[in-house]
Amino acid sequence: MKGFIPCYNPSGLVYYRRHSKSMSANLFNQYLHDAILHKRLSKLIDEYPDYPQGRRLEGILAFSSGAILTASRLYSQQPEDFRKLMELALLRIEDAKKIAASKANHLGWNMFTKLFYLRIVNSLALPCFRSLNSVSAFHDNLKNILFSLQAPNSKTGIMTDVLVSTLGVSSQLIWERWELRRLVYGFFKISFWGSNESQS
Repeated sequence: MKGFIPCYNPSGLVYYRRHSKSMSANLFNQYLHDAILHKRLSKLIDEYPDYPQGRRLEGILAFSSGAILTASRLYSQQPEDFRKLMELALLRIEDAKKIAASKANHLGWNMFTKLFYLRIVNSLALPCFRSLNSVSAFHDNLKNILFSLQAPNSKTGIMTDVLVSTLGVSSQLIWERWELRRLVYGFFKISFWGSNESQS
């Protein structure tokens, strides 16, 4: 929010301290902490209506994909947090629909909108969401977003378009292209075989 921008570290090397009481040693505590962060981030999204500048749509889709994934991880042990996170994610998806329709503050059907769209769709296919009434509202809003962004309007068209985006030898957006390939495989399984076994 203060404008600090993370830098890409091409060597991928970091020092990482682990101990028995660290957050990563207890995944459930980490998911609870993530839920708190999503709630705080949602408030920040309201307080900063122009953030991130020029990429508001992408930022809101990123928030929604993270909130949905965290909700799936809390489904069985924290049903109240699960419900609240899904409400927040749906609220933000509705915001994203309005932004996409306004043709303002976004860069269209780009690498990031593709990435977060696929993350959301893949997460919503997890078993914990199958009986959730709001899933159809998520999909309806996503269809409207795709229409506004002039994205392909069929599953095959989306998959083909995204696969083409992953090609190339440029050193830019390497992680995003790799992640899109992984998500396309998940999207392919969901769309054509109707299964999504993984929650990660």
